[in-house]
Amino acid sequence: MEGVTRDKTWSARTPASKQEEEVGVCLLRLLHENKCFHRIDDMWQATLMPWWGMVRKKKGKKTPAGPWTFIVRIYQHCCIGWPSVEIDKGLWQPDPKLSALETHLVPDIAEWEVLPTRSTSPAHLFLKA
Repeated sequence: MEGVTRDKTWSARTPASKQEEEVGVCLLRLLHENKCFHRIDDMWQATLMPWWGMVRKKKGKKTPAGPWTFIVRIYQHCCIGWPSVEIDKGLWQPDPKLSALETHLVPDIAEWEVLPTRSTSPAHLFLKA
């Protein structure tokens, strides 16, 4: 009866925890390559990114604003973005020609801007035409 009445425990890692582990290793490798371990304590700010929101890196003094991207996965130390394309004025979609998603490090959330969005039914597009 004990096997039926108690929750099962797993001795192995779950797919989600394995992904978090892989992301952590990649983050440490990237920080080591760029000699910026001092930024490790700021990487939690990636958790503030809006899930399926459209974001881009703000224009800097020496850099142009980044492309708009949808945030499709948020980890403890980074987020995964799917670059978007504007198919009509104010109408965006994830880029269907994309071959790989992008990893974004967010050591300072103030360097990013969010585009206010709303979802609509695809039928709305046909009714509009």
